[in-house]
Amino acid sequence: MRFLFGLPFAMLFAAIAWAVTPGAQAHAGLGFWLACVAGAGLQIAATAALLTAMNRSSFALGTAMQQSGLPFALIWGVLLFGDHVSAQTWIGGLVATAGLAVLTWPREATPMRKGAALAGLGSGAIFALSANCFRQASLAFDPQHHVFSALVTVMVVQAIQSAALTTVLAVRNPAALVSVVRQWRQSLGPASAARRPPACGSPPWP
Repeated sequence: MRFLFGLPFAMLFAAIAWAVTPGAQAHAGLGFWLACVAGAGLQIAATAALLTAMNRSSFALGTAMQQSGLPFALIWGVLLFGDHVSAQTWIGGLVATAGLAVLTWPREATPMRKGAALAGLGSGAIFALSANCFRQASLAFDPQHHVFSALVTVMVVQAIQSAALTTVLAVRNPAALVSVVRQWRQSLGPASAARRPPACGSPPWP
């Protein structure tokens, strides 16, 4: 439920950007909303694919395979959104992807169950497509003020994701939803969790 816990901060940042950006204008047309909804759904699907890859291999290996998102972002941009990508950009993207893969690839042999590689590479491809959708939404909202437009896009996307996932949890597992809401302080970080009183009989350290 990181979407739900992050939503108040996204709203705050968008409001601040609105206040400090002279001439900021909202153009929330159909294209903006379609891009936000598509990107929100794709990001949820990509997260599910990443968790599947990690479950069928390991956290490190799933993270490494997810790095395929960078070249996929270039591919989707060219195929679906008419981007003009130079040879230098292609080379830079491939070099960066190789570097990230080297840094994140596990040093020890990790068994991979059936479907792990497909889920890992799929998560990178879907994350890349969602990122392209977010970019299109941001460009559609206010192309003259990039920071303001990007923050509003993040806010809207998180609101969509929060509403969708909260509804699913409320229908399928309301007890889990109640448990998540009760533990909202943990979303604020270790300092907030450290201030919680220890449970009876437990030591006062984590």
